[in-house]
Amino acid sequence: MKNLLLLPLIVSSSCFSVIEAAAVRTLPPEIYTQMKTGKKLGKIWINPAWDCTQGFLVGKVDIDPQARIPCPTEFINSYFTTSLNRLAIPGSTNVLSVTVTAGNASDKGANGFYAATLWVEGRIVDERGALMAAFSTHGSAQARETVEKNCQLVMDDMAWSISKDLGKDFLSALAASREQAPGASPRSTGALPPPPAPEALMDTHAKARLLRLEDLRKSGLITEEEYQARRDEIVKSL
Repeated sequence: MKNLLLLPLIVSSSCFSVIEAAAVRTLPPEIYTQMKTGKKLGKIWINPAWDCTQGFLVGKVDIDPQARIPCPTEFINSYFTTSLNRLAIPGSTNVLSVTVTAGNASDKGANGFYAATLWVEGRIVDERGALMAAFSTHGSAQARETVEKNCQLVMDDMAWSISKDLGKDFLSALAASREQAPGASPRSTGALPPPPAPEALMDTHAKARLLRLEDLRKSGLITEEEYQARRDEIVKSL
């Protein structure tokens, strides 16, 4: 029988949500003992033999059968794949795959409280199938008006966290790959994805500030000039 993991989620003035989820582990047992706390990720392990400048392509996004996810499977698969593809380096022979192992949501429309949490494990393997990097992490968001939009924030934040924990060498290689013409790499699998917007790889807090600012503009509470000025301030502060 699997151990159960109690995951504290969100505290508000009116409720405290706790989920009970199977303590699913998708990585080799010995890897967990070697993992270290990441700069942004919960835990991460990197093979000393891995050249992070080679980057990775994005493989499968799986949902563990026991995971209680807050959004439809198709939505998680599609959006997470899109978010992670911002980090892909065309021509790489390494592959990143992730598994959503648990999740929870609070959807209390009556008092305007929405939130989402996802627990994720991931691995990068080379062309021989050797493990080059692995991580285990989770994220929460309660900045937007629907559970789905909060899930998007969590997935974008996880992509940002992966990029930060792989280091400056990886980020430099990623930036260089954006300067290539589509198909320029001899091993390229296709056209390069479009360059990410400035907010594509920022943390949840900064992204939430931008989204709130956008809501103010749409509601007519600030002018277009005020919107642009405040947006520039947020981006420059990163």
